[in-house]
Amino acid sequence: MPSRTFLSLYSHSILLLILSLTLSSSQSSSSYDCENEGCSWETVPPVCGVNGVTYANECLAYCQNIEIAFIGPCSESGSIASTPYDDGINATISIMQRFQKENFMLTERRNLADLVLPEYNPTFHSEMRKDEIPLEQQPMLWSRFTSDGYVYTAVVTDESNKRFLQELPTNYESHNNRSLIIIGADTRKIVTNNHNRLPYSPIVELDYGFGNSEGGCTGTLIGKSSVLTAAHCLYNFGRKEYTNPLRMAPGRYRQGTSTIEPHGLFGFRYSTIFSVYQTTGDGRYDLGVATYNADSQGRFPGQLAGTLCLTEAATQKLTAETILAGYPMDFPDGNLVESRGCKWRLENGIISHDCDTTGGQSGSPIVSSMSEMLGLHIGYDPNAPTIINTALGWNNATYSSVYAWAPDARSCPDRRFCSNCPVLERSLMRALCSLVCRVFGNAE
Repeated sequence: MPSRTFLSLYSHSILLLILSLTLSSSQSSSSYDCENEGCSWETVPPVCGVNGVTYANECLAYCQNIEIAFIGPCSESGSIASTPYDDGINATISIMQRFQKENFMLTERRNLADLVLPEYNPTFHSEMRKDEIPLEQQPMLWSRFTSDGYVYTAVVTDESNKRFLQELPTNYESHNNRSLIIIGADTRKIVTNNHNRLPYSPIVELDYGFGNSEGGCTGTLIGKSSVLTAAHCLYNFGRKEYTNPLRMAPGRYRQGTSTIEPHGLFGFRYSTIFSVYQTTGDGRYDLGVATYNADSQGRFPGQLAGTLCLTEAATQKLTAETILAGYPMDFPDGNLVESRGCKWRLENGIISHDCDTTGGQSGSPIVSSMSEMLGLHIGYDPNAPTIINTALGWNNATYSSVYAWAPDARSCPDRRFCSNCPVLERSLMRALCSLVCRVFGNAE
């Protein structure tokens, strides 16, 4: 007599076969009216496309011309929501094609009421997914989340962008704790007049709460509407849910008992991260870009507060004058603080440092003495002997993806002549040389 386990497996196989035949039949008969009705969000099994992307239902795959490989998510550790949000409004073709020029396809919808705050003290690992497919053999995907709850996914086909995956250091182990700490005496200093001078004015505070709630993470304007920050500021890996950085304040400062937004507040539009961060929490992918709307007068934040350019992290740029600046949650609201004189170590694209940090400073930029953004602060390594804080440094592998997400961003110009500024004989010439390099290195 067959065992109960065998019968269970047999029944499950028959069920999958029936569902597969149903899918094939529905697609071949063109039962979905994509142009007029679009796709509903009724709870049905997700499907895996032949492109390695999971779609909330077969209609979404069919209407976006994706052949279905099998029923169910492409990976056990996939980031698709167990139950898509259904408010009775179908996904129309125009919604599906919102980011078509960037090769993003609509894959699901989330309920804005379910969004969470950034995870300040998570556990994450550098490991293979549950299906044990090595990262190098998985399709490289980007995930985009919009302010109205839609999730889009792009399959990276451009070789220069795919290179990010191949060039990541394989010997780097992601840190298993992201608490932010003070090392010894707290050396952070409040920055004054940060709203109208580089490199401080492009540093922004991300707000997640409603009403008068302020802060949560730090970011940097790298384009007129693009803010570079940590991926864990945009997606909570522990909760498997997106965050809602609903507004952003560049150059925010504190005056008396009030916080001042000299350039105004800007509303969230969408965020973009590596999908592999959602599935693994791998710290090597802990970066993302949040895109914001213009204000009521059509002005974008980067046009008002300025931007920082990106340059490759190099040991010679990590000096005592290099700063880490952000908005900590243990200071009164609106205070931008910086750390100087830190110890730095660059290895395999990872910057280790001993600058003091606390919650709210995730996503803080590391900035050279020439106002160049060298990296992005993400957390700390509790197993390191001395220099325990950690940042992602920019390199060729990083640039291609960041510039795809933020086409308005720019790399720093070749300013090798600026390296001569400190050795000029006269102090006035040194000052003028440095001033010229700072201004032209950050002009639009």
